[in-house]
Amino acid sequence: MSFVVLLPVKPPARGKSRLVGVSDATRAALASAFALDTAAACLASEAVAAVLAVTDDDAFAASLMALGCAAIPDGVTGDLNGSLTLGALEAVRRWPGSQPVALCGDLPALRAADLDAALALVAETDGPCFVADEAGTGTTLYTAPAELFAPRYGAGSAALHAEASKSLDGDLVSLRHDVDTLEDLRSAVRIGLGPRTTLAAAHAGLIGERRRRFNDEAGRPMRDDPPGARQVRSRSTVRPAAPGSGPEPGSASAQQPASGPEPTAGPG
Repeated sequence: MSFVVLLPVKPPARGKSRLVGVSDATRAALASAFALDTAAACLASEAVAAVLAVTDDDAFAASLMALGCAAIPDGVTGDLNGSLTLGALEAVRRWPGSQPVALCGDLPALRAADLDAALALVAETDGPCFVADEAGTGTTLYTAPAELFAPRYGAGSAALHAEASKSLDGDLVSLRHDVDTLEDLRSAVRIGLGPRTTLAAAHAGLIGERRRRFNDEAGRPMRDDPPGARQVRSRSTVRPAAPGSGPEPGSASAQQPASGPEPTAGPG
């Protein structure tokens, strides 16, 4: 069985309104990073044949497509379930025989292994399935064969989905951890954030050096800085020397870079 992930994404400038206490620019940067890290983990999943983003933001759609996603406009603005239903029809048109999988776009700690584990359970089950969020009240993933696809996102969606869908068991920790608030984000740090969210959160001063932990594109934990972090720190802290203060041309110090402690992270 092949799966196509439907990734609904609000324009980042309007998304994540519950991330209070940060600037509008930081909120937009985090919303963008959440969605891109979620998409990257989906693309790294062995069970996922394609990712179809549903968004009205043309510029952000281009970023998602550069990552490897397909993208379509939101056909029913303001109605998530309607948008997902139309997206499911488009998914099976483009990828015949596939099963649509609606997934929240705010899973910045998502690991491809958790998504694969959930989809393996789906493949053994007839009919609709869903994954409840960490609180047990919301839904992070919903899937069903195209002819049965009827998502019921909204307040208390886990209970609504449970009326006609099978709840998938298992830890699936990173798949259950959606991020709506700063407290959610701090909790997700313990799982390991995706590289884009790590950079965005660090630039905003929301996580410090000692708590910085990130996952690669597949959601696998890594120990070093995410790609680009060292360059960002260097550009933000290294300043050109004053005229006349450098070494004489041809000297040993002019030919070899000076060694010293690695610069610390600066504001983004």
